Formats: sequence, structure tokens, C-alpha cells
Amino acid sequence: MSHEIRTPMNAVIGMLVLLKEAPLNDYSKRLVGKAFSASEVLLQLLNDILDLSRIEADHIELDYKPFEIEALVQRSVELFAIVAEEKGLKLRVNIAPSTPKRVTGDLMRISQICTNLVGNAIKFTHEGSVSVSIGFTSSDDTHGILKITIKDTGIGIREEDQQRVFENFRQADESTSRVFGGSGLGLAISSHLAQLMGATLTLESAENRGSKFTLMIPVDLAENERSIGTRHVSSPIRVYHYGMSHNLSLLETYREHWSLELRPAATLNEVRSVLAEVPARGGAKPSMVIVDVENIETETLKAFVQDLLAAPEQYLIKGLLIIVPAGFQRNWLIEFQDAGGRIVYEPLTPSKLFEHLAPQQLDEHTIISTPSPLFRNLRALIVDDVQLNCEIVASYLNSFGVDSASVHNGAEAMQQLESHPFDLVLMDLHLDGETGQDIVRQIRSHESIKQPVIAALSASISEHDRSSSYAAGMDDYLTKPVLPGDIQRLLQAFFKEHATTSPTPASAEATSRPEHTPETGLPGFISQPLYQTMFGADPALFNRCMRSFLASSTEMTADIERCLQLNNPRETKAIAHKIKGLPPTSPTRSW
Repeated sequence: MSHEIRTPMNAVIGMLVLLKEAPLNDYSKRLVGKAFSASEVLLQLLNDILDLSRIEADHIELDYKPFEIEALVQRSVELFAIVAEEKGLKLRVNIAPSTPKRVTGDLMRISQICTNLVGNAIKFTHEGSVSVSIGFTSSDDTHGILKITIKDTGIGIREEDQQRVFENFRQADESTSRVFGGSGLGLAISSHLAQLMGATLTLESAENRGSKFTLMIPVDLAENERSIGTRHVSSPIRVYHYGMSHNLSLLETYREHWSLELRPAATLNEVRSVLAEVPARGGAKPSMVIVDVENIETETLKAFVQDLLAAPEQYLIKGLLIIVPAGFQRNWLIEFQDAGGRIVYEPLTPSKLFEHLAPQQLDEHTIISTPSPLFRNLRALIVDDVQLNCEIVASYLNSFGVDSASVHNGAEAMQQLESHPFDLVLMDLHLDGETGQDIVRQIRSHESIKQPVIAALSASISEHDRSSSYAAGMDDYLTKPVLPGDIQRLLQAFFKEHATTSPTPASAEATSRPEHTPETGLPGFISQPLYQTMFGADPALFNRCMRSFLASSTEMTADIERCLQLNNPRETKAIAHKIKGLPPTSPTRSW
């Protein structure tokens, strides 16, 4: 039923998207806009009903994997930042320092619950704020409870209506649906999902006094897992701050954990003096200065920044960090970043802030990995129909001493394997007109071919793709974006005898999860640690990837619109999967 319902619905929405872009008079545009809004509501309702039916039929499978707490925030909170800003609401994130960096649980389902709760909080709040607080209570060394609280200053719920909001197709009262819309299924689905995970979802609220939802989820954690507050800083970091109110509480919370010396700056002139201090002293140890846009007139800040830019030799511009709302963008801010200045977008999280606070601490608190093990006498074949994907993987292999060649389809792969012996094949699953599984079956059926280790490369995380890959004869499965640590672990697992040094687990961990990276001046939607991991040694490769992405994605977007118009969901899905696999989408933050 899912396919039967979604296919015509997606076609309707696709047609309306095309109509919205067509040259129409104002009356027609209003009609199309209303139809498009109604279609989005209907699609959400259909999705909710399908989710509920799967839950009631006991067809929901939980997928427990390690995930980072801040990945949860990115997936379920940050995507609402601009919506909240447009309503004039403050969206806040508070993560207790004792919270583990990573826990094991079903990230997708936990995100689904949090997305529902945060979305509702913003919908039912006209003024004030929505805050998301995350904490952790340990049961023992490997188990604990992750506590997520979503609190708003919205319309609230009467005590007598609080139980019914968790029932299917029910809202607090009949007027709620008329005024705010919605199916009345979001909280019911969230409650069911919580029960499936052994979690509890509770509500505290009063009419016109806001609501507080609390999700308590049992999770596992790795032995000796570090907390979010743990940062190795060799010396105190002096931080001047100006214009900060709520965001100051984050600095206060982590003051001791990060060895911060907090000093208020009374005026922008004092900020200017601090930034002029280092050049005047000929390179003395810099202080960081944080300016929060929240309590400053935009024109005042613009004039201040332009004064700094007019005399870059007098001021340590890279020592200034400006906190701005999620949708805040000005040309003078771009110039400021180009000159080395730092921008961080709300909502703030601990890691996002620490990346900017302690650039001078990089050498001291970065995890220093042992030298990556080199592998001798290994040759790999990369099979991918996107050339830049081949280049990236080849650069990773080369960093470990592995020679490689690349081809773009099954026929070329067979020709290479029949002509040359390869130790390793990295096989993309979704090639143009053929599947990686089919190619691997051909390879395994040819007795004349020296049988290599074969690892799948795929942007898909579906269990079907994974199991079908192993069934076809593959030895491992790597999920895109592939990182150097993934390649290292693959080589260690299958080619230990070729290693020239003894690898350590820590080195692979550091390669795949950098603790800290220097600033690159990239926009906020690029994950700087992931960018540094993927392209740090070759920024020119990143530039080529981005140019290729812009060209390819523009063409593919046009192809998707054409397929939607022709009601061809299969081809639409194939093109969308290709876009997902294009290299520059890999270091972007999760939404």
C-alpha cells in the first residue's frame, strides 16, 4: 500500500511544484500555493498512517547502532532553526557535560520522536522559546538512560486533555486541528516508538503556560566512552564576551571542563582593544572574543566589522567569533570570514562552539594517531560510475600505499580483472543500468580470475542492499561517505600480512572521527571535521568535487523534475540516489 499511495501523491506534488514555477497570474499562483500546501499536509498524513499501521502490525524493526549525541541534535533540532527564527522564537540546545559523546540506540527512531516533539513545540508556540535539553544517567559502565527534554512557552495543554493527545487521531480539542492543522498522529506514533525501545515519554503542561515532554531512553555505551565535556586543553583559554545572554550559559556550563577564563567586555570599543592587543605585542598569545548578534543592532555590528576589515594589520580578526541566528547572512559577514573571522550559527552545541574557541589548542588536544600503517604489494580496483568518487577513494588508498585503478561499469571491470590480478575490488552497488551485485556474481563465476576481496560501496543503509551484497559474494560493506578510517579498517581486516607496521585501533578511530580541526572558512552547512578528514590533504580535490557537484546536480535536478512530470518514480529514485552519492554531499552536515 505504501507504494500505491505514495506514487500518485508524489506525482501530484511534482506537478504542483512545476506549476508554482510556471508564469501564472496572481490568482492562479494563490490557488496553486494552496493546493501545494494541502498536498504536503496530505502526504504527511499518509506517512503518519503508514507508520502507525506498521507499528500496529508489529512490522517496525529497530536498528541499534552507535551514534553521536550531536548527530541527533543535527537531525532533529537544527533543521527547525530557520522556522523558529521566522516565528521570532529562540531555539536552544543544552547538553550536560557528563553526557557521553556516543551511545548505542536506534538513531532514526529517536530522531523521529524528537523531530515530532520539536516540530509541535514550534507549531504551538507564538512567542518565547523552545529548548532541547539532553542529559545522561549511568546504570553501570555500559548501560544508562538518555534523557531528552523538549520545553516550550506555548499554549500548553489542559490537564484533562493531556492523556488524549497520545491517542490516535486525537488532539487537545477540536479547535486545535482547525487552527493549527495536523493529523493527531504525531504524538501517538512517538509514544508507540518509545514503548518499542523500552523508553518512556511523559508530559507536563498547563494551559497558557507551555509544555514539557520528557523522553527517557535506555541506551548502551562503549567502555570508557568519553563525555561531551571532556576536552584535553593544555592551558586556560581566555574568552572575552560581549552582548551574550542565554548563550553565555553554555560557556558557564563548560567553564571548568574547558579551562575557560571568562571576561565580559562592556563595549565594542573594549572588544576592539582586545583584538588590537596581539598585533601590538608582536604575536603574544591571543584571546578569543565572542560577540553575540542577539543584543546588538545589525548596523552597529556592521560598522564595527567594517572598521576591523579596513585595518587588518591592526587587529587579530581571526580572534573574533560572531554568533548569528540560523538564517542570518550578510555580504559583510562573508568578507569577514574571508579575512579569517569566525562565524557560528545558532543553535549552539558544545562541539560547534569548542571548534572555534580553542584553535590555538589544536596541537595539544587533538587525538594524535600513530602513523597510518602502510600496505605493500597491494593493488585495488575501484568500480564507480562517478569519476570523482573514484578519485577520492584512490587518494585514500594511495595514502596507505595501495596502488589502484578505476573503471566505470561492469564490462570494464571484467576486462581489468581478466587482464591483471587485483587483491581488492571496491564495488559501487548502483551503477548506470546495472547493479554491483550482478557484476560480483560474474566475477565469482569466472574461475580464470584471481578472486579478490570485494567490498561494496553504497549510499544506502538498507538491510536488503547489505544482505544481497553478501549473498552475491562480497566480503564487506562500506557506507558512503567512505572515510580514510573505513579503508584502513578494511585493509587491516583482510590484508594484515601486507602491513609494514603494527596498526592500532586508536589510529583508525582518529582517522575516521577527528576530535578537532582548524577552521576552513567554509559555510555552516559543511561539517568542518568531516571536510578535514576527507579533503584535508588535498583541498584542490574538494574544489573539483564542488564544481562537479554543481554541474551534475543541476542537470540531475532537471532530470528529476522531468521524471516526476512523466510519473516515473523508479527513475526518479535512481537519480536521487546518484545525487546522494555525489562527493560534495558527503561533508555536509546531516539535516
